[in-house]
Amino acid sequence: MAPAIFGNLCTTVMDRDQAVMCATDMSLWHALAIVPENEVSTAEARKVLPATVSLKEAALQAGRAALFVQGLERGDQQLVCAVCQDVLHEPWRKALIPQYSRLKDACEANVVPLWISGSGSTMLAISRDRSQLESMQAWIRKEMDLDSRLTNPDREGLQVFHE
Repeated sequence: MAPAIFGNLCTTVMDRDQAVMCATDMSLWHALAIVPENEVSTAEARKVLPATVSLKEAALQAGRAALFVQGLERGDQQLVCAVCQDVLHEPWRKALIPQYSRLKDACEANVVPLWISGSGSTMLAISRDRSQLESMQAWIRKEMDLDSRLTNPDREGLQVFHE
């Protein structure tokens, strides 16, 4: 909910009942939301997750998350793509999205970060080059017959207008 209110990318954690947040400027990036017809409920997506993760997996994912944010801030698409490899939920949730593996492979071949948005089935790809996403969108339509929407990350968040 934080990005909808504040805009950009918001990294948020709860620490002793207090939200700690930092917003990352997303002005260098464009996005492609890929929307398969099949819906994945949050409850269904949670059921497929393992009850525990190893310390090694948690440490790996924490490091990747830190590098992901740094890559976004620097506009380093290669870094963002390299660390956009989830070990905590995508290995299990991808089974709920038949198109995921083919899309992930195509994105990685083009150095385009892709991840499952929330519980899925929507996936999000980002690039600094809008034309790269436009080409990807055309390929997705032709080869996979999936709905997708080009967009730019919201930089301002919630705005209230009063007359």
